[in-house]
Amino acid sequence: MGTLAPNFFEYPLIGSNSTTMAIDRYTDGVGPTEMINYMFKKQFGIPNVFPYQPYNSDIQLQISALNNSTLDKQYSQYIPYNPPTDKVEDTSFNKYGGKRYVSSEYPYMVYYENLQMRTVQEATINAFCVADTNGPDADTNTILTRNAISPFYGNDPTFTSSYQTELKIEVMINDEPLQLFFGTIPEGSWLFDVDTGIVTFYDSINSSDYGVITNANPPRISFWRYEGLIGNNTVMTVGDF
Repeated sequence: MGTLAPNFFEYPLIGSNSTTMAIDRYTDGVGPTEMINYMFKKQFGIPNVFPYQPYNSDIQLQISALNNSTLDKQYSQYIPYNPPTDKVEDTSFNKYGGKRYVSSEYPYMVYYENLQMRTVQEATINAFCVADTNGPDADTNTILTRNAISPFYGNDPTFTSSYQTELKIEVMINDEPLQLFFGTIPEGSWLFDVDTGIVTFYDSINSSDYGVITNANPPRISFWRYEGLIGNNTVMTVGDF
């Protein structure tokens, strides 16, 4: 494997040109630098756990960020445009403090509810996943948040009936954990990469209502996941052409 060119370790691919980078980058939403950094890594299948550090840190995690279109990650079974409404609880599931539901019509479509996340590495508090292990030696197959269905999949432009991803923290409002809405700065400007299973927070949660996300106070996540066949489906009909 070759080495990356020196300019791969300079702005705008990492870091920032801001004179107050440490302050501004956590209060500006997902800025152009962060977008370029994410898309550049995505092109090469590198996860985005350390947005402001040299790519070596992310590469060492050995977590593939390739899109689910390559042969070894190609979904072979139909994913309906709208989430199934016939989900039944899997009462045998007892991990991560949450619940698991399986669709009756599409048994490979599974909904996970309020699973406890953890930091991808102890060195960072802005990137989380659901897994048994973490760190560069982790078995990436244990990342349960991988192969989640993107909330942007489907035919509902309002996303009110789409495969919504819900992120919550243990700040109780009316006996319910407080939800962190996608795309808002006060809630951390988080992005969920369904290929890696990693949720990255680009901003600090700076509202007094939301508290602080730390190793000891990670978020919980609810999401739909594909658990069907993966690979080239050799059984084709005329309609497939």
